[in-house]
Amino acid sequence: NAGNLLVGTTTATSGGGVLQVSNGITFPATQSASSDANTLDDYEEGTFTPTVQGDAPAGTASYALQNGAYVKVGKLVSFQIYVSWTSGTGSGNLFIGGLPFTSANNTTYPAAALGYVQDIALTANATPLALLTNNDTRIYFYQVPSGGGSNIQLLYDSAGTLIIAGTYQSAS
Repeated sequence: NAGNLLVGTTTATSGGGVLQVSNGITFPATQSASSDANTLDDYEEGTFTPTVQGDAPAGTASYALQNGAYVKVGKLVSFQIYVSWTSGTGSGNLFIGGLPFTSANNTTYPAAALGYVQDIALTANATPLALLTNNDTRIYFYQVPSGGGSNIQLLYDSAGTLIIAGTYQSAS
């Protein structure tokens, strides 16, 4: 009908139509990228292995738990992390690395929600927060004083537990 593929109808509408499928929509294992920003061309679910890192040096850690899961729809990545480490050799500022996709290089710095924080040293009356860095696969942490004031990055702790969830835009 005038160059349109109609499914379940014989009349094209100006606003599009309705598509119903009985067994779901399948995407290829490798993304078939489209240059049209409004085309959904990627969907993926999976797991990844989050790592505890310092920045001077990154060091290594021994883990009790190291679980990560994600869903990617287009460029939007939602993730969940449960990581618990019992010892580590990193130092400097604390990061969680190993996110499944590089974050977009933009100015939004998506925040991640901390669902649980245990055995990580905080300044008295401070609240821990988490952000994703731009063009990276890491989450960094900082703390803000309850009464206001400047934030400071959290330092690598040789042991701790974090449960984190968040959403960010991937670079691809």
